[in-house]
Amino acid sequence: MNVAFPAIFFFLLITPGFVFHRFYQAREVRAADLAPFSSTVLVAASLAVFANVVVAVAASHWLGYRYYLGETVRLLVAGAATATDKSLSPVYQRLDSHPFEPLAFFVATNLLALALATGWRFAVWQFRLDHPSRPLYRKLRPPAPWYYLFSGIDVTDNAPDAVVVSAIVPLKDVSYLYTGLLVGYELTDKGELDRLILANAARRRLSEDRAVGTASPLNDHQRFYSIEGDCFVLRASEYTTLNVKFLVLEDIDGA
Repeated sequence: MNVAFPAIFFFLLITPGFVFHRFYQAREVRAADLAPFSSTVLVAASLAVFANVVVAVAASHWLGYRYYLGETVRLLVAGAATATDKSLSPVYQRLDSHPFEPLAFFVATNLLALALATGWRFAVWQFRLDHPSRPLYRKLRPPAPWYYLFSGIDVTDNAPDAVVVSAIVPLKDVSYLYTGLLVGYELTDKGELDRLILANAARRRLSEDRAVGTASPLNDHQRFYSIEGDCFVLRASEYTTLNVKFLVLEDIDGA
């Protein structure tokens, strides 16, 4: 009891910080760095302190809730040795009369952390704070390099209408060039690119290229062999080079 209760209590106090850290940014690396003094722990601890203080002040100011901070600290430090301490009787009486108040407090702190995380992500998306034109975009960008590569945010002002990828895949004694419209991609737990999902996929031998200096004809796609199917899955371990091209449709009417 002496060890379990303080540990559980501390876990409940710090949980809002990890809730915020989980949802305030989209991450491609699923495994969090929980080493002491890592950015993950520092962000989580700071937000947890903020959420607990805000909820505590709000409950005291608007609901008239009274906190027995000193008695709580003594209970955490001394554990079961304080069970018979008469000075703690107001705390026990309060718990007997309102057993769900501690649960309401921790639910409120976690909901506040979730609301702050959602608001943060919405603000970054709505005001495009992660765009290179913003002064602090490197600080506000989530660790998602593949997302920013395929979204074209660093190349085009607006979202591209389509993304075309081309990859060189060596097969025995010959290499093929695969190309198609990117419709999705999957990552490993470590944030590494695992596979590409293409539509309208096609391929050709890499050696069957145009001559140097020859302009690209309008029927250049005829050099490729269409691959039947709705979706073509290309594993990252199978290709050696990846090329990304963004397509932006022009408004013919000029509207």
